[in-house]
Amino acid sequence: MKILVTGGAGYIGSIVSAMLVDAGHSVVAIDDLSTSDASGVPAGVEFIRCDISQVATVLTPDSGFDAVLHFAGLIAAGESVQKPGLYWHVNTGGSLSLLVAMRAAGVRKIVFLVLRRGLRQPDAGADPGIRDGRRADQPVR
Repeated sequence: MKILVTGGAGYIGSIVSAMLVDAGHSVVAIDDLSTSDASGVPAGVEFIRCDISQVATVLTPDSGFDAVLHFAGLIAAGESVQKPGLYWHVNTGGSLSLLVAMRAAGVRKIVFLVLRRGLRQPDAGADPGIRDGRRADQPVR
């Protein structure tokens, strides 16, 4: 499969991209490098520096992508309070740009990563496997 990985220079995007290449897939990674650098992009991955809002320049009807793995986004909770417009633009607006480009390109498969609450210590005495009344390993329905 030919797969587009957004946020491909980031920690998760680069690891997943390497695994996809190892599995025999053709991988194109895009990243604006605002929170990472291109040295994180693994060998065998085509890298394109691109803001997520401009993804339609890469994900075109004739680009041949079969699927998208969407890892692009800003995740710093403290900064998001200080710069809510930036976070809305990148996370919400960027995701919408991606979905519009996917529809135009006829790509119907997506894996969308959402980091919720980030990595934090659970409350004292709380079961770390329980989140909002359900176990963390149970899918949200």
